Amino acid sequence: MGRPDLVSREYFRDPGRLADLLNAELFQGECRIRQEDIRQRDPSEVRNLTEDTAICASLITRDQMGEIQIGLQVVLVALEVQTGRHYAMPLRILSGDSAGYEAQWRQIRAVHKRKQDLKGEEYLSGFARDDRLAPILTLVLYFGQEPWDGPRSLKEMLDLRHCPPEMARQITDYPLHLIEVREYPRLERFHSDLRYVFGFLQRDRRKEELYQYVTENRAAFSHLDGAAYQMIQVMSHSSGLLNEKEEYENEEGEIDMCQALLDMREECISIGKEKGREEGISIGREEGISIGKEKGILIGKKEGISIGRTEGISVGRKEGISIGKQMTKQVFRLWIAGKTEKEIAETCEIPIEEVKEILE
Repeated sequence: MGRPDLVSREYFRDPGRLADLLNAELFQGECRIRQEDIRQRDPSEVRNLTEDTAICASLITRDQMGEIQIGLQVVLVALEVQTGRHYAMPLRILSGDSAGYEAQWRQIRAVHKRKQDLKGEEYLSGFARDDRLAPILTLVLYFGQEPWDGPRSLKEMLDLRHCPPEMARQITDYPLHLIEVREYPRLERFHSDLRYVFGFLQRDRRKEELYQYVTENRAAFSHLDGAAYQMIQVMSHSSGLLNEKEEYENEEGEIDMCQALLDMREECISIGKEKGREEGISIGREEGISIGKEKGILIGKKEGISIGRTEGISVGRKEGISIGKQMTKQVFRLWIAGKTEKEIAETCEIPIEEVKEILE
Protein backbone atom coordinates (compact mmCIF):
# COMPACT_ATOMS: atom_id res chain seq x y z
CA MET A 1 0.00 0.00 0.00
CA GLY A 2 1.47 3.37 -1.05
CA ARG A 3 1.76 6.49 1.07
CA PRO A 4 -1.26 8.23 -0.56
CA ASP A 5 -3.47 5.28 0.44
CA LEU A 6 -2.17 5.30 4.02
CA VAL A 7 -2.52 9.07 4.39
CA SER A 8 -6.03 9.16 2.88
CA ARG A 9 -7.16 6.33 5.16
CA GLU A 10 -5.91 8.20 8.19
CA TYR A 11 -7.52 11.43 6.99
CA PHE A 12 -10.97 9.92 6.43
CA ARG A 13 -10.78 7.85 9.60
CA ASP A 14 -12.28 10.94 11.19
CA PRO A 15 -16.07 10.34 10.84
CA GLY A 16 -16.68 14.10 10.79
CA ARG A 17 -14.89 14.41 7.44
CA LEU A 18 -16.76 11.48 5.90
CA ALA A 19 -20.05 12.95 7.14
CA ASP A 20 -19.10 16.35 5.67
CA LEU A 21 -18.25 14.78 2.30
CA LEU A 22 -21.55 12.89 2.16
CA ASN A 23 -23.61 15.90 3.23
CA ALA A 24 -21.95 18.08 0.57
CA GLU A 25 -22.35 15.53 -2.20
CA LEU A 26 -25.77 14.07 -1.36
CA PHE A 27 -27.63 16.74 0.62
CA GLN A 28 -26.30 20.03 -0.85
CA GLY A 29 -24.33 20.75 2.33
CA GLU A 30 -27.26 20.28 4.71
CA CYS A 31 -26.15 18.50 7.89
CA ARG A 32 -28.24 15.34 7.49
CA ILE A 33 -25.48 12.93 8.57
CA ARG A 34 -23.69 13.54 11.87
CA GLN A 35 -20.32 12.08 12.76
CA GLU A 36 -21.95 10.06 15.56
CA ASP A 37 -24.15 8.41 12.89
CA ILE A 38 -21.07 6.76 11.35
CA ARG A 39 -19.45 3.58 12.57
CA GLN A 40 -16.18 2.49 10.99
CA ARG A 41 -16.13 -0.98 9.46
CA ASP A 42 -13.44 -3.31 8.19
CA PRO A 43 -12.76 -2.14 4.60
CA SER A 44 -11.79 -5.69 3.53
CA GLU A 45 -14.24 -8.33 2.38
CA VAL A 46 -13.40 -11.97 1.70
CA ARG A 47 -15.20 -13.63 -1.18
CA ASN A 48 -15.13 -17.45 -1.17
CA LEU A 49 -14.77 -19.10 -4.55
CA THR A 50 -15.47 -22.82 -4.94
CA GLU A 51 -14.13 -24.81 -7.86
CA ASP A 52 -15.03 -28.52 -7.65
CA THR A 53 -13.37 -29.66 -4.39
CA ALA A 54 -10.98 -26.72 -4.16
CA ILE A 55 -11.88 -23.66 -2.09
CA CYS A 56 -10.02 -20.38 -2.45
CA ALA A 57 -10.64 -16.88 -1.15
CA SER A 58 -10.50 -13.50 -2.87
CA LEU A 59 -9.77 -10.43 -0.72
CA ILE A 60 -11.60 -7.26 -1.77
CA THR A 61 -10.15 -4.14 -0.11
CA ARG A 62 -11.85 -0.72 0.00
CA ASP A 63 -9.96 2.39 1.08
CA GLN A 64 -12.59 3.29 3.65
CA MET A 65 -15.82 1.64 4.82
CA GLY A 66 -18.45 3.08 7.14
CA GLU A 67 -21.87 2.06 8.39
CA ILE A 68 -24.24 5.02 8.50
CA GLN A 69 -27.49 5.23 10.42
CA ILE A 70 -29.90 7.76 8.87
CA GLY A 71 -33.03 7.59 10.94
CA LEU A 72 -34.12 3.95 10.70
CA GLN A 73 -32.08 3.33 7.53
CA VAL A 74 -28.65 1.70 7.56
CA VAL A 75 -26.38 2.36 4.57
CA LEU A 76 -22.86 1.04 4.04
CA VAL A 77 -20.63 3.69 2.47
CA ALA A 78 -17.35 2.77 0.80
CA LEU A 79 -14.73 5.32 -0.21
CA GLU A 80 -12.19 4.66 -2.95
CA VAL A 81 -9.32 7.16 -3.23
CA GLN A 82 -7.60 7.41 -6.62
CA THR A 83 -4.46 9.39 -7.42
CA GLY A 84 -4.41 8.17 -11.03
CA ARG A 85 -6.99 7.25 -13.65
CA HIS A 86 -8.23 3.64 -13.57
CA TYR A 87 -9.83 2.61 -16.85
CA ALA A 88 -11.64 -0.38 -15.34
CA MET A 89 -12.98 1.53 -12.33
CA PRO A 90 -16.70 0.74 -12.86
CA LEU A 91 -15.90 -2.98 -12.92
CA ARG A 92 -13.68 -2.64 -9.87
CA ILE A 93 -16.46 -0.86 -7.94
CA LEU A 94 -19.02 -3.43 -9.08
CA SER A 95 -16.75 -6.21 -7.83
CA GLY A 96 -16.24 -4.48 -4.48
CA ASP A 97 -19.94 -3.81 -3.97
CA SER A 98 -20.79 -7.37 -4.98
CA ALA A 99 -18.30 -8.69 -2.41
CA GLY A 100 -19.94 -6.49 0.21
CA TYR A 101 -23.40 -7.85 -0.56
CA GLU A 102 -22.07 -11.39 -0.61
CA ALA A 103 -20.46 -10.89 2.82
CA GLN A 104 -23.80 -9.73 4.22
CA TRP A 105 -25.57 -12.75 2.72
CA ARG A 106 -23.01 -15.13 4.23
CA GLN A 107 -23.50 -13.55 7.65
CA ILE A 108 -27.28 -13.90 7.38
CA ARG A 109 -26.94 -17.49 6.20
CA ALA A 110 -24.65 -18.28 9.16
CA VAL A 111 -27.23 -16.87 11.60
CA HIS A 112 -30.01 -18.98 10.07
CA LYS A 113 -27.79 -22.05 10.14
CA ARG A 114 -27.08 -21.51 13.82
CA LYS A 115 -30.77 -20.99 14.60
CA GLN A 116 -31.92 -23.71 12.16
CA ASP A 117 -35.02 -21.64 11.41
CA LEU A 118 -35.22 -22.08 7.61
CA LYS A 119 -36.93 -24.77 5.55
CA GLY A 120 -37.37 -25.66 1.90
CA GLU A 121 -36.29 -23.07 -0.64
CA GLU A 122 -35.38 -20.55 2.07
CA TYR A 123 -33.03 -23.15 3.57
CA LEU A 124 -31.43 -23.77 0.15
CA SER A 125 -31.06 -20.02 -0.37
CA GLY A 126 -29.66 -19.39 3.09
CA PHE A 127 -31.91 -16.34 2.95
CA ALA A 128 -35.47 -15.89 4.15
CA ARG A 129 -38.11 -14.23 1.98
CA ASP A 130 -38.24 -11.25 4.35
CA ASP A 131 -34.46 -10.88 4.80
CA ARG A 132 -32.87 -7.69 3.45
CA LEU A 133 -29.33 -6.55 2.71
CA ALA A 134 -28.02 -3.13 3.68
CA PRO A 135 -27.48 -0.96 0.56
CA ILE A 136 -23.91 -0.06 -0.37
CA LEU A 137 -22.93 3.35 -1.74
CA THR A 138 -19.39 3.70 -3.11
CA LEU A 139 -17.81 7.10 -3.77
CA VAL A 140 -14.66 7.43 -5.87
CA LEU A 141 -12.54 10.39 -4.79
CA TYR A 142 -10.15 11.27 -7.63
CA PHE A 143 -7.10 13.41 -6.70
CA GLY A 144 -5.24 13.11 -10.02
CA GLN A 145 -3.64 16.06 -11.82
CA GLU A 146 -5.26 15.31 -15.18
CA PRO A 147 -9.03 15.36 -15.80
CA TRP A 148 -10.74 11.98 -15.54
CA ASP A 149 -11.17 10.56 -19.04
CA GLY A 150 -11.99 6.98 -18.05
CA PRO A 151 -15.40 5.27 -18.15
CA ARG A 152 -18.05 6.53 -15.74
CA SER A 153 -20.30 3.50 -15.98
CA LEU A 154 -20.09 -0.21 -16.74
CA LYS A 155 -21.80 0.25 -20.11
CA GLU A 156 -19.00 2.55 -21.23
CA MET A 157 -16.69 -0.46 -20.85
CA LEU A 158 -18.93 -2.74 -22.93
CA ASP A 159 -18.75 -3.24 -26.69
CA LEU A 160 -22.34 -2.40 -27.70
CA ARG A 161 -21.57 -1.05 -31.17
CA HIS A 162 -23.59 -3.70 -32.97
CA CYS A 163 -26.08 -4.48 -30.21
CA PRO A 164 -29.76 -3.81 -31.08
CA PRO A 165 -31.02 -0.84 -29.03
CA GLU A 166 -33.89 -2.92 -27.66
CA MET A 167 -31.40 -5.40 -26.23
CA ALA A 168 -28.85 -2.78 -25.11
CA ARG A 169 -31.48 -1.07 -22.97
CA GLN A 170 -32.04 -4.30 -21.05
CA ILE A 171 -28.36 -4.78 -20.20
CA THR A 172 -27.76 -3.72 -16.62
CA ASP A 173 -25.55 -0.67 -16.16
CA TYR A 174 -23.52 0.24 -13.09
CA PRO A 175 -22.73 3.97 -12.83
CA LEU A 176 -19.68 5.39 -11.12
CA HIS A 177 -20.14 8.00 -8.40
CA LEU A 178 -17.01 10.02 -9.16
CA ILE A 179 -15.83 13.15 -7.33
CA GLU A 180 -13.00 15.00 -9.08
CA VAL A 181 -11.27 16.90 -6.28
CA ARG A 182 -9.46 19.42 -8.49
CA GLU A 183 -12.65 20.24 -10.40
CA TYR A 184 -15.14 20.13 -7.53
CA PRO A 185 -17.30 23.27 -7.87
CA ARG A 186 -19.17 23.32 -4.56
CA LEU A 187 -16.53 23.99 -1.89
CA GLU A 188 -18.91 26.22 0.06
CA ARG A 189 -20.90 23.11 1.01
CA PHE A 190 -18.05 21.82 3.16
CA HIS A 191 -17.93 22.69 6.86
CA SER A 192 -14.69 20.85 7.73
CA ASP A 193 -11.09 21.23 6.54
CA LEU A 194 -12.15 19.39 3.37
CA ARG A 195 -12.93 22.86 2.02
CA TYR A 196 -9.29 23.93 2.41
CA VAL A 197 -7.75 20.64 1.29
CA PHE A 198 -9.84 20.72 -1.91
CA GLY A 199 -9.26 24.48 -2.34
CA PHE A 200 -5.48 24.14 -1.98
CA LEU A 201 -5.25 21.25 -4.45
CA GLN A 202 -7.35 23.12 -7.01
CA ARG A 203 -4.74 25.90 -7.07
CA ASP A 204 -1.45 24.08 -6.54
CA ARG A 205 -0.34 24.62 -10.14
CA ARG A 206 -1.08 28.35 -10.08
CA LYS A 207 1.34 29.58 -7.43
CA GLU A 208 0.31 33.22 -7.11
CA GLU A 209 -3.36 32.27 -6.91
CA LEU A 210 -2.45 29.64 -4.30
CA TYR A 211 -0.54 32.14 -2.12
CA GLN A 212 -3.48 34.55 -2.33
CA TYR A 213 -5.95 31.78 -1.40
CA VAL A 214 -3.92 30.71 1.64
CA THR A 215 -3.49 34.34 2.73
CA GLU A 216 -7.22 35.00 2.45
CA ASN A 217 -7.88 31.92 4.61
CA ARG A 218 -5.00 32.51 7.02
CA ALA A 219 -7.11 31.72 10.08
CA ALA A 220 -7.77 28.18 8.82
CA PHE A 221 -4.33 27.48 7.32
CA SER A 222 -2.44 28.74 10.38
CA HIS A 223 -4.09 26.03 12.52
CA LEU A 224 -4.47 23.15 10.07
CA ASP A 225 -5.00 19.64 11.39
CA GLY A 226 -1.96 17.38 10.97
CA ALA A 227 -3.86 14.81 8.89
CA ALA A 228 -5.12 17.57 6.58
CA TYR A 229 -1.57 18.90 6.15
CA GLN A 230 -0.29 15.44 5.26
CA MET A 231 -3.15 15.04 2.78
CA ILE A 232 -2.10 18.27 1.06
CA GLN A 233 1.57 17.29 1.20
CA VAL A 234 0.99 13.91 -0.45
CA MET A 235 -1.64 14.93 -3.01
CA SER A 236 -0.22 18.35 -3.92
CA HIS A 237 1.71 19.07 -7.08
CA SER A 238 4.22 20.78 -4.75
CA SER A 239 4.64 17.81 -2.42
CA GLY A 240 8.37 17.61 -3.14
CA LEU A 241 8.94 21.14 -1.81
CA LEU A 242 6.83 20.92 1.36
CA ASN A 243 8.90 19.99 4.40
CA GLU A 244 7.87 17.51 7.05
CA LYS A 245 4.97 18.68 9.18
CA GLU A 246 6.90 18.47 12.48
CA GLU A 247 8.69 21.71 11.55
CA TYR A 248 5.39 23.62 11.64
CA GLU A 249 3.51 21.69 14.34
CA ASN A 250 2.43 23.35 17.61
CA GLU A 251 1.72 21.71 20.96
CA GLU A 252 -1.91 21.01 19.98
CA GLY A 253 -0.78 19.10 16.88
CA GLU A 254 -1.95 21.87 14.53
CA ILE A 255 0.12 22.86 11.50
CA ASP A 256 0.95 26.40 10.40
CA MET A 257 0.38 25.94 6.67
CA CYS A 258 1.00 29.64 6.04
CA GLN A 259 4.59 29.36 7.29
CA ALA A 260 5.09 26.10 5.40
CA LEU A 261 3.92 27.75 2.19
CA LEU A 262 6.11 30.80 2.83
CA ASP A 263 9.14 28.53 3.26
CA MET A 264 8.18 26.68 0.10
CA ARG A 265 7.96 29.99 -1.76
CA GLU A 266 11.37 31.15 -0.50
CA GLU A 267 12.88 27.82 -1.49
CA CYS A 268 11.35 28.18 -4.95
CA ILE A 269 12.79 31.69 -5.25
CA SER A 270 16.22 30.49 -4.09
CA ILE A 271 16.17 27.60 -6.54
CA GLY A 272 14.96 29.95 -9.26
CA LYS A 273 17.76 32.45 -8.58
CA GLU A 274 20.42 29.73 -8.70
CA LYS A 275 19.02 28.32 -11.92
CA GLY A 276 18.75 31.85 -13.31
CA ARG A 277 22.38 32.54 -12.42
CA GLU A 278 23.51 29.34 -14.14
CA GLU A 279 21.38 30.05 -17.19
CA GLY A 280 22.60 33.68 -17.22
CA ILE A 281 26.23 32.59 -17.25
CA SER A 282 25.52 30.11 -20.02
CA ILE A 283 23.57 32.63 -22.10
CA GLY A 284 26.22 35.32 -21.44
CA ARG A 285 28.98 33.02 -22.61
CA GLU A 286 27.08 32.17 -25.80
CA GLU A 287 26.23 35.82 -26.49
CA GLY A 288 29.85 36.83 -25.77
CA ILE A 289 31.13 34.31 -28.29
CA SER A 290 28.56 35.49 -30.83
CA ILE A 291 29.42 39.18 -30.32
CA GLY A 292 33.15 38.33 -30.47
CA LYS A 293 32.63 36.55 -33.76
CA GLU A 294 30.74 39.52 -35.21
CA LYS A 295 33.40 42.01 -34.09
CA GLY A 296 36.16 39.73 -35.32
CA ILE A 297 34.53 39.49 -38.73
CA LEU A 298 34.13 43.29 -38.89
CA ILE A 299 37.76 43.91 -37.90
CA GLY A 300 38.86 41.23 -40.35
CA LYS A 301 36.92 42.91 -43.12
CA LYS A 302 38.51 46.28 -42.40
CA GLU A 303 42.02 44.81 -42.22
CA GLY A 304 41.36 42.78 -45.35
CA ILE A 305 40.25 45.86 -47.26
CA SER A 306 43.33 47.78 -46.09
CA ILE A 307 45.70 44.96 -46.98
CA GLY A 308 43.88 44.42 -50.26
CA ARG A 309 44.15 48.11 -51.14
CA THR A 310 47.91 48.14 -50.43
CA GLU A 311 48.52 44.93 -52.33
CA GLY A 312 46.27 46.13 -55.16
CA ILE A 313 48.23 49.37 -55.50
CA SER A 314 51.50 47.46 -55.57
CA VAL A 315 50.24 44.97 -58.14
CA GLY A 316 48.61 47.72 -60.17
CA ARG A 317 51.81 49.73 -60.14
CA LYS A 318 53.84 46.81 -61.41
CA GLU A 319 51.29 46.01 -64.10
CA GLY A 320 51.08 49.70 -65.03
CA ILE A 321 54.87 49.98 -65.41
CA SER A 322 54.93 46.86 -67.57
CA ILE A 323 52.11 48.09 -69.81
CA GLY A 324 53.79 51.54 -70.03
CA LYS A 325 57.09 50.04 -71.21
CA GLN A 326 55.33 48.01 -73.92
CA MET A 327 53.41 51.08 -75.14
CA THR A 328 56.64 53.15 -75.36
CA LYS A 329 58.34 50.47 -77.47
CA GLN A 330 55.36 50.30 -79.85
CA VAL A 331 55.29 54.11 -80.29
CA PHE A 332 59.02 54.23 -81.18
CA ARG A 333 58.65 51.34 -83.65
CA LEU A 334 55.85 53.15 -85.50
CA TRP A 335 57.77 56.47 -85.48
CA ILE A 336 60.87 54.79 -86.96
CA ALA A 337 58.57 53.24 -89.57
CA GLY A 338 57.66 56.77 -90.70
CA LYS A 339 54.20 57.07 -89.16
CA THR A 340 52.91 60.50 -88.19
CA GLU A 341 52.03 61.34 -84.58
CA LYS A 342 48.32 61.22 -85.47
CA GLU A 343 48.64 57.75 -87.09
CA ILE A 344 50.60 56.45 -84.08
CA ALA A 345 47.89 57.75 -81.66
CA GLU A 346 45.13 56.04 -83.67
CA THR A 347 47.05 52.74 -83.91
CA CYS A 348 47.94 52.63 -80.18
CA GLU A 349 44.52 54.03 -79.16
CA ILE A 350 46.06 56.70 -76.94
CA PRO A 351 45.77 60.50 -76.98
CA ILE A 352 48.13 62.31 -79.36
CA GLU A 353 49.47 64.27 -76.36
CA GLU A 354 50.82 61.01 -74.85
CA VAL A 355 52.51 60.19 -78.18
CA LYS A 356 54.24 63.58 -78.20
CA GLU A 357 55.27 63.12 -74.54
CA ILE A 358 56.86 59.72 -75.31
CA LEU A 359 58.73 61.02 -78.39
CA GLU A 360 60.16 64.13 -76.67
